[in-house]
Amino acid sequence: MDNGFATILLFEKVRAKGIGACGTTRVNRPKYPLFLKSSHVVFEWNTMDGCIVSTISSNEGVLCSRCMDNNLVHILSTIHPWDEVTLTTRRC
Repeated sequence: MDNGFATILLFEKVRAKGIGACGTTRVNRPKYPLFLKSSHVVFEWNTMDGCIVSTISSNEGVLCSRCMDNNLVHILSTIHPWDEVTLTTRRC
């Protein structure tokens, strides 16, 4: 999904209808976690962090994460679990 449309509230409404969503987002979106907005954090290439955010009463929230590629990328997802990590060998 394009970052012009990706918000936590939209992803929760789409999930409630049984549709998964994933896409990049902008950090100035409502309900986006404050600690993920900081751009002063120095990440090594190919590292990430994030959290689960839930704004409505549901069992599952939206994964908000950021990862370092060539630049810092902010991602929202309802289809990727945070507790399952897939390691992939990548080169710069």
